Amino acid sequence: MNFSIRGQHIEVTDALKDYVDKKLGRLEKYFDAPPTSEGYVTLSVIRGLHTVEVTIPLPGVMLRQKTAVKICIHQLIRSWTSWNVRFANTKLN
Repeated sequence: MNFSIRGQHIEVTDALKDYVDKKLGRLEKYFDAPPTSEGYVTLSVIRGLHTVEVTIPLPGVMLRQKTAVKICIHQLIRSWTSWNVRFANTKLN
């Protein structure tokens, strides 16, 4: 899955890009087929608080989390699995 990474009040270095790719690479095992759309990642620093916003558009649902950097992946996994369980039997267009 490809991600477009941008920074808000922070410079996005190669080390940050590698860190984001490594962390978001853990999400690939939860998809049957890799999504064809591009995900969006926004890194921001406001008053010393480092946050990340991850948006993954999928057919029928848009996964979005905005939290602290370390817990964002866990919350994305939790929201994906809960969505997948609720709508497993529903056919999407």
